[in-house]
Amino acid sequence: MRTLTRPRPAPWSVSRRATGPTIRELGPGEAGPLAQVFAGMSDTSRRLRYLVGTPRLTASMIRLLTDVGHARHRAWVAEVDGEAVGIVRYARPSADAAEAEVAVEVVDGYHGRGVGRALVAVAREAALAAGITALVWTARPENQAVRRLLGGQGASVRVVDGLVEGVTPLLPLAA
Repeated sequence: MRTLTRPRPAPWSVSRRATGPTIRELGPGEAGPLAQVFAGMSDTSRRLRYLVGTPRLTASMIRLLTDVGHARHRAWVAEVDGEAVGIVRYARPSADAAEAEVAVEVVDGYHGRGVGRALVAVAREAALAAGITALVWTARPENQAVRRLLGGQGASVRVVDGLVEGVTPLLPLAA
């Protein structure tokens, strides 16, 4: 069995090339990609991502979603030709918490192209390296894309107040 070491998280400027888009870590306070992805989402996609109708991002939401680049909250952006097409993030209640909440959003024109899958793979890899043992997620029941992306791999799932809540354990990939 391979022994995993838990390296410190890489600095936010590290980039990774995935199949298709370029995926890089979102920088602290970097709101441009967030605005691009939000603008590329339909009202339905926004409702699925934010769980309620969200016609615009408020200043406080932008501050919260761009307070990244530290042990509690990290985010990655997928870009095609310099345009943001998706974002994934994890946030945990404390820097050493074993579980982290994860969320992913992809602009409508890139649904079904593997962007979400590539983003989740990057977040999963980083979470494992940071000592996170499970990803916690919440989705509307009709959000089949998120349920497919995060619901496998031995997830425990329950319905609470009409939402699907899941916990997906993170196990090291086989060597």
